[in-house]
Amino acid sequence: MRRRFAFPEKLRLGLIFGLMATIGFLAFKNMNSSSAINSAYNGFSAGNIISDYVMSDYASMSEAEIQAFLKSKNPCNDTNIAKASAYPNLSYHIENGHFVCMADENFNGETAAHIIWQAAQDFRINPKVIIVLLEKEQGLVTDTWPNSNLQYRSATGYGCPDTAACDSQYYGFKNQVRNSAELFRYILDNGSRYYPVGSNFVKYNPDGNCGGFTVNIENRATSALYQYTPYQPNASVLDSNPGTVVHCGAYGNSNFYFYYTRWFGDTHTTVSSAYLPDGDKIAIKTQAGLYLTPESNASGAKIALSSTPAEYKFERKGDYYTIRHIASNLVLDVVGGEVRNGTNIQLYESNDTCAQKWYFSVDHDKYTIKSMCSNKSIDIPAGNSGTAGLKIQIYDSNNSSAQKFTAQDNSTAIIEDGSYVLKTTGGKAMDSYGGAVDNGTKMQIYDVNYDRGQLYRVSRSSDGLYSIKNTTSGRVVDVKAGEKADGTPLQLYDYNGTCAQKWIVEKSGVGYRFLSACTKKAIDVQGGYVSTSWQKLQIYTANDSNAQVWTLSSYTDEAIDGNYVITSAVNERLAIDITNGINTAKDGTNIQVWEKNGTPAQDWKIIKNNNGTYTIKNTKTNRALDVAGGSKTPGTNVQLFTSNSTCAQQWQIKKNTDGTYRITSACSSNIVLDLAGGVAKNGGNVQIWSSNDTKAQGWILTKTQ
Repeated sequence: MRRRFAFPEKLRLGLIFGLMATIGFLAFKNMNSSSAINSAYNGFSAGNIISDYVMSDYASMSEAEIQAFLKSKNPCNDTNIAKASAYPNLSYHIENGHFVCMADENFNGETAAHIIWQAAQDFRINPKVIIVLLEKEQGLVTDTWPNSNLQYRSATGYGCPDTAACDSQYYGFKNQVRNSAELFRYILDNGSRYYPVGSNFVKYNPDGNCGGFTVNIENRATSALYQYTPYQPNASVLDSNPGTVVHCGAYGNSNFYFYYTRWFGDTHTTVSSAYLPDGDKIAIKTQAGLYLTPESNASGAKIALSSTPAEYKFERKGDYYTIRHIASNLVLDVVGGEVRNGTNIQLYESNDTCAQKWYFSVDHDKYTIKSMCSNKSIDIPAGNSGTAGLKIQIYDSNNSSAQKFTAQDNSTAIIEDGSYVLKTTGGKAMDSYGGAVDNGTKMQIYDVNYDRGQLYRVSRSSDGLYSIKNTTSGRVVDVKAGEKADGTPLQLYDYNGTCAQKWIVEKSGVGYRFLSACTKKAIDVQGGYVSTSWQKLQIYTANDSNAQVWTLSSYTDEAIDGNYVITSAVNERLAIDITNGINTAKDGTNIQVWEKNGTPAQDWKIIKNNNGTYTIKNTKTNRALDVAGGSKTPGTNVQLFTSNSTCAQQWQIKKNTDGTYRITSACSSNIVLDLAGGVAKNGGNVQIWSSNDTKAQGWILTKTQ
């Protein structure tokens, strides 16, 4: 016997009707009973059965694609028409010796595919949702011999309560499809009275003795499913094969999830919307320098181009934002909730409909702002971004400059632009692995040594987001591959303008948190071992722990290109010098220190390279300071050699806190220019040695011109 559970519900026009929950027999009558246990419901969450985005994706299939899908599931070629004689009181459509199934049925001149597609467009509901509804309620997608009267007249179970017969005013395939789509859209726009977002007690079965459980309903799409089918599957249902009857079971929502994931994939897919700062002084600027500004502060005022900026607050709700105009406290709204090209944008009272929900995509600091209702973009008519007075509209997304805007955050910066070493609360520095600064170099924490892997420029862009740029290489701290999972490692990478390289900064205790603009997850020390070197840096859900708090220590990173005398911090009278002067200088000539004498042998030109390192050349011989053999071994001699662009002639030059400079070999991050033995005398040898922060490794740069 086929049974249906239903639930009386009020619809917005004052009519009260219940909507059915399928127990499962009809939907599964053609299913093999050997379906896998449990795996059919992997990922099912009673509080988040389907996302708002998926339920609203009305453009997911064309009419032709719907028809092709229906035929792929059921070619309508069942020729065993004799079985119809076992049900003489039921009606079946038979033509040319076979049953006619839904994919080939004619409903007053319209195909099922057309009716589904049109309802999807009119009510902005994913046609896949309607297809699944038809299957889970009446098995119509796969049923090779549907009952023409009973199954089509109540195709989606609309208007069929638990306690009474189905209401005849909602009979008919088209009527059923359109009413169910309209209900889903109404709840997406207005919320559910009976199963609103939040905590709700949801029964396991119409029989109150079967009990239930409180469900935290996370979104309106899930609310809509519960208003349609007001029961959740119990543990026995989820542990059973689809179609198996268990005590106190109800199957509508588990069947919906099973069919959707089996046929179409993830029900939880969401849009990719970049995170933005929480400031309340953000202006939206066109490429030509005008602003999106309301014509007045009244409800209904259109948004137009103006030389006068308006300030907004972007308020994130899930994947979407509302854009609140500060002066009026009204929000940006698509007039009438329309989805037509050319529909204007206005100010309007907040009502939480899709007309007021926006999501952002970012491309090299330019934002595209799309409507949740239509996936169309905020657009400047005819691309005239420099014409004041033009009213803004929505239009098909086309990646043009007319749909790209700059977010100009006028709020006070949390961190001033500057050069910093970023430290954990345990005193370790943000560091690149091995001191390397190449693309893909992993990030870690390490003892503070002011090496090239620890020196960063923290700067705020106009949209209020920050970048963390390694001052040596120009590469930025990046979430590997833009992944979103907890534990995704951080790396250095060439700047590309994606959210993986942009950070929201928040004050946190003694320091700051850096939150990814992709996920709002924090830069985090793996394991929370903030006092232990070599710990990997990753993104992780923000949690206010010390593993996510960073303090900033400024350092000077001024440009030092030019001609210098370089003297030792051990004795400022001793300068780096070419042994025996320039007249006999050749490749391999030793470098020493000698009393300052103003000769060309002590005149050095410091030149910044494209990779952020420096070359130090004698101004007369044009030969460079060179580590013999490019060695990394402490004690290796420093010599004069023809310029060759190898690491042996490239140096990191960073200012110490006492005003002296440390000159580090590019061949190794821990090997620095050193006065042998720290002996202050004429002829003292210049070598490389392991970094030790003594005066023997401090150098004073005195510009000569």
